[in-house]
Amino acid sequence: MDNTPPLTDVPPDGGSTTNVRTLKYILIFLLSALPREIYLYFLLTLPLLYVSRVDEIFQEVERNKSAIEHKMANDVPPWQQTLAADSPGITRLVNSWGYFIDSSVKEWETLNIVSVLLSAAILTTLQIDGVVTDPYTRYFALLALVCSLMSLLYGCLYVIRFNAMRRTRKILKWAEVTQFKPKKARS
Repeated sequence: MDNTPPLTDVPPDGGSTTNVRTLKYILIFLLSALPREIYLYFLLTLPLLYVSRVDEIFQEVERNKSAIEHKMANDVPPWQQTLAADSPGITRLVNSWGYFIDSSVKEWETLNIVSVLLSAAILTTLQIDGVVTDPYTRYFALLALVCSLMSLLYGCLYVIRFNAMRRTRKILKWAEVTQFKPKKARS
C-alpha cells in the first residue's frame, strides 16, 4: 500500500494565510469600496461627469506643462501672467478650459433656476391647511425647502467662484493643488 497523503487544496499551514488574505479583501471592500460606490450612486453618479471633464483638461496640462511653465517663468509679475496661444497644444488647452468653465457655470445657473422654482413650489405647498396639520408632510416639506435653499446657495457660490477661475494660469494651480493623476482616477 502507498503511504502518500491524499491531495487536497489546503496549504500545509492549514490555509490561514489564504483566509487572512480573503478576510482582508472582504474588509477593504466593505469598509472602503462599497461605501464609496453607495455614495456615488446616491449622488446619481454626477461626480463622474465632472471627473471625466477634468481628466481631459488635466491630460492637456500634463502634455503642455513644460511650455506653460516656460511662459509663466518669465519675469512677469503674477497679476500680469497670461498664456499666449503660441502652440496648438496651448490653444487647445485654453479652449477646453474655457469650455469647461462655461459649461459648468451654465449647468449651475440652470440648477439654480430649478432650485428657485422648487423652493416656490414647496412654499406654496406649505401654505395649504392640510399640510400644516400633518407632521410628516410638514417636516418633509421643510426638509425639501432646506435642501433646495442649500442647493441655491452652493450653486451661487460655484457660479461666482468658477467665473473667477477663467484665467488659464489657474489650471496649473488647480492641477498642482489637487495633484490629479488621470490614470489613478479611473481605477
